[in-house]
Amino acid sequence: MTLLHDVGLIEGFMGLKWSGVAGGPAPILSGGPLRGNYTFLQFHFHWLSEHAIDGMKYPLEVHMVHIKTGLSLDEALARADGLAVIGVFFMMHRGYGSDRALEEIIPMMPYIVDSSQNNTEPRRIDITRLLSNEPQSYYTYHGSLTTPMCQEVVTWIVMDKPIFISPDQYALFTKTDVGGDYNYRSLQPRNNRVVYRSIASCASIMAPTIPGTLISLFSCLSSSLAAGVNKGVGAFLNIKRKIFGSSAKNCVKAK
Repeated sequence: MTLLHDVGLIEGFMGLKWSGVAGGPAPILSGGPLRGNYTFLQFHFHWLSEHAIDGMKYPLEVHMVHIKTGLSLDEALARADGLAVIGVFFMMHRGYGSDRALEEIIPMMPYIVDSSQNNTEPRRIDITRLLSNEPQSYYTYHGSLTTPMCQEVVTWIVMDKPIFISPDQYALFTKTDVGGDYNYRSLQPRNNRVVYRSIASCASIMAPTIPGTLISLFSCLSSSLAAGVNKGVGAFLNIKRKIFGSSAKNCVKAK
């Protein structure tokens, strides 16, 4: 898939974003907790992670944003089921294969670290590298965007196993000027939401596919959801900000 990369405001917060080329083919997401099809829109990174599992945060989290097929962005932001976002954690690791997931993205980082050199020339990226091929579970819940105006229009799908990033790769993210050390939103109260967890029952979570074809990513897991209120994804836990730094973002309208 051919994508444009950019550094700048993502709904009010500074971040790194890769978007599909307008009019080009885009993967379609379906199955699992989703009703209907969702078309890939963009992916972006947060450091530290914006979710936590059993209280544990990760150094990096990627969000793959999909919009309900057939809707404009304004229409999607006005519907409870307007967006579906896949969240994937990254864990730092030294060793063979630790740089594979981001090896197509890292060469672009010099343009991004120094925004004066920002190069928006389209690049072809295999987004399946951002997902593990290993069987795993995922957590799902209905929630909001993590950036202003934080509309509650998102079906969140958070994979429970991280993929690897090398320490050198992570260091490039931390050098990016996002108006502070980090660009994540702090963990929020659960507010009586139910978080569900699937049962890993597939041979693989995602396989490479031809751009524009249907990706039925979660269909084999759709009947295997269980409520996970007491354990699991900590999107809503009140973790003290000092644990993760003082730059945690709040959901307020950008000035």
